[in-house]
Amino acid sequence: MLISRTPYRISLAGGGTDFPEWFKHHPSAVVSGTIDKYSFITCRTLDKFFDHNYRIVYSLIENATDIEDVKHPAVREIVKFLNYKNGLEIHHDGDLPARTGLGSSSAFTVGLIQLLMKIQNRDISKDELAKLAIKIERELLHENVGLQDQIACSYGGINIISFEYINDSPSYNVSPITLAKERQDLLQNQIKLIYTGKQRFSSQVSEKLVSNLVNKSGRIEKIQLRNIEMAYETVRILEQSKDFAEMAEIFEESWINKKQINPESITNELQEIKDFGIKSGGSGAKVLGAGGGGFLAFWVTENNREKFLNAFKEYVTVDIKFENEGSKIIYE
Repeated sequence: MLISRTPYRISLAGGGTDFPEWFKHHPSAVVSGTIDKYSFITCRTLDKFFDHNYRIVYSLIENATDIEDVKHPAVREIVKFLNYKNGLEIHHDGDLPARTGLGSSSAFTVGLIQLLMKIQNRDISKDELAKLAIKIERELLHENVGLQDQIACSYGGINIISFEYINDSPSYNVSPITLAKERQDLLQNQIKLIYTGKQRFSSQVSEKLVSNLVNKSGRIEKIQLRNIEMAYETVRILEQSKDFAEMAEIFEESWINKKQINPESITNELQEIKDFGIKSGGSGAKVLGAGGGGFLAFWVTENNREKFLNAFKEYVTVDIKFENEGSKIIYE
């Protein structure tokens, strides 16, 4: 029996520029950090005396004899692609709800690849793990997803991830942003996640975004170039700012830019929650992931924290801590 633990992530700046449809023409960058909320997958092989070859336990329970009959798309395609022929029992548990803008789908994909490679005694680096997850999600599952989630979940930590095309193929580079413990504590203590209560499929929300990136207007291009600038500004803030106060402005501008590029990302309900949060002491807010629901990240300074949390006492609020390990096998 094996257990993998793969972190979720929050994007701090540059989101939306990690789609190959965009960075094929413009070198891009995002800043993201993995947090202490995880996707756990338990996996064991099944002996021949069971009347099924695959048992998959998540929000549903599946028993199947043939891998083609497995309904969970990621499980089905990963097992097929890695050419695993023996029986499997897979259990998934997540610290936070799926489809909420925290990269949970990629965390699952990365974690399961990690497990099946280990079961087959095949070594895999973080780079190979990320690239394989990208291939499965984009080419086999045909998801409208960028590349930052798979990379962030594989590597762990706070990073600036740059993207470009080299020899007509998508390429990326991961540069860690290392903060002293006191500065990391200050940063994470000023970020509060608010759950909107609405789950959504990011690929469906991102479909409009991808369309806009392919058929980009001058306005879309200008916004995207500004998003890239904000990623590098965020690195400067994280490395040099005394109290990170400028992050509130990064959050606010990210909200505006996301709404302009893809109006489906910012629903009226999300806008109301955001406005309420700003009135209740938040200095800035950004929607995480594709938007349309999920989690909002608010920037809340220490002197406003109590007021803010009291205002949102009817909501689920989540404190975060950044982690640095990425996906790993925690039990064998």
